Amino acid sequence: MVDLVILGLLVLASTAPLSKAQQPPAIQLQADPRVLVPGLTPTLTVTCGPGQVASQYREIFLLQILGHVGGKARVLATLQSGHAPTLSDPDPRVKVNGSLDMLVPDTAVLRLLVDRPSDADAGTVECEVVGLSKDGTVLKRTDTLDITVHAESGLVSPDLKNLLGDMKREVDSLLARTLALRQQNQHLSQLNVLKEAALEQRKGDLQQLKRQVQSFKSREEDLKHTAHTLAQAIDQVYSNSPAQRAAFNALKMNRTTSNPGNEVPFEAVALNEGQGYNRSTSVFRPPVNGVYYLTASLLLEGRHAFYSSFAIMVNSTVVGGALNSDDRQGPTVFRQSRTSTLVSLSPYDLVSVSMRYSSSSSYSPIVSPQAETRNEHATNFAGYLLN
Repeated sequence: MVDLVILGLLVLASTAPLSKAQQPPAIQLQADPRVLVPGLTPTLTVTCGPGQVASQYREIFLLQILGHVGGKARVLATLQSGHAPTLSDPDPRVKVNGSLDMLVPDTAVLRLLVDRPSDADAGTVECEVVGLSKDGTVLKRTDTLDITVHAESGLVSPDLKNLLGDMKREVDSLLARTLALRQQNQHLSQLNVLKEAALEQRKGDLQQLKRQVQSFKSREEDLKHTAHTLAQAIDQVYSNSPAQRAAFNALKMNRTTSNPGNEVPFEAVALNEGQGYNRSTSVFRPPVNGVYYLTASLLLEGRHAFYSSFAIMVNSTVVGGALNSDDRQGPTVFRQSRTSTLVSLSPYDLVSVSMRYSSSSSYSPIVSPQAETRNEHATNFAGYLLN
């Protein structure tokens, strides 16, 4: 019981307010605490900086904390402009930090932190601030203070010190775990609220989606019925109409580059019986049902060795195609390719010519009207109704 009373007095004494004589000087030199109780003081922090005299400096380029032992000064920590703070003698119990912007004197600070200080850490410490004054001369300011050991600290038994230290560490650990659990609980609560809100939103979205699906199904049935009725009406019109002639021949007159997947344009129309060919889209739409003969011929131009292919397309289906391969070497290679086919078509079909592939080692095939300048019409798209 007596030990506990003494311990309380020591703690109160170590945290008592400083007298005027102990107040920090104009230069910032502080020790927290100034009075050590070895075994009970967890950390000693020494702070060095220009403090109130920062306005006297134009720039600061050096901060140092020194210790005085046996009348001799020894540098403990140093901070130079443009460098990280360093310790003179590495010690696992001692850490150093700080910052120094030479052009901003009032932010300069150097700190020395000692974990579990002992009697050996007591003594006189000195703060040294070096820089240039407002008139450009070197200005050095120093100050010292004493760190002492409490006179009654020896009354605290080593066992009690160890016990209190263990208890403090355990309390700190429990506080940290409690804080972590509290934060985790808050996070989980927030997640739960968000999940419930998201679930309600998804329920509403699902109900709306179900209503939309039912509406789409109803509209789909209506559209199917309308399409069937229209198809019957169109078939009736064509079945009752007299026999028609259907034939076309489209020519390529302009030099173009057609990449794979693109339709080949044919700008000129030499023949268009039944008006099934559309020059603006280069697409043939049969005016009547029947079997049609279709043909396409392309003059292709590539660079060096190349291969390419094109096809006659009905809607998105290939009904006839040609593959062109040439391994000749040269700056320009020309190849003529042709294809033809027989296919049953209706007025609902769209017929066109499309480039399909080209080798990666060549330029994209060029549909060239070079021969057309001599009226040879080497690039054309044609077809006619057989029955």
